[in-house]
Amino acid sequence: MGIDTTSLWLICVSVCAPIAAVVGFAIQLRTVKKLRLENEKLFLEIESLRKKQKESGNRLITPTTDEVIKYNDALFSRKWTGVNPGPDDGPIENNRPFITAAIQFAFYFLVATFIFYVFFDIYRLMVWLWSLF
Repeated sequence: MGIDTTSLWLICVSVCAPIAAVVGFAIQLRTVKKLRLENEKLFLEIESLRKKQKESGNRLITPTTDEVIKYNDALFSRKWTGVNPGPDDGPIENNRPFITAAIQFAFYFLVATFIFYVFFDIYRLMVWLWSLF
């Protein structure tokens, strides 16, 4: 009574399917345990951050109305440079020379282009008139 290869193959397949199911289930259990530990760790971190927030909550100082008005005037003025002036910095000046220079350059470039285009049209007109005679 010999076992042929087909029977051996069927036995291997029938044994491998339940083993794969058990291994897959074990992997899922391990993943669930790992996620549970990560959730617990995150919960503990959140609790410690809340505790630190409560401890540091007493150190926060609310600004007065005068301070709010002062800083709003500084932030929304047209001369704001983005940096708070120090005691030795003097008055805040317009710090946008690059933008004004770029606008001037663009204007002069457009004017020069227009002038060259007019001269080129005059040249084409003269060439056309010359070709008529």
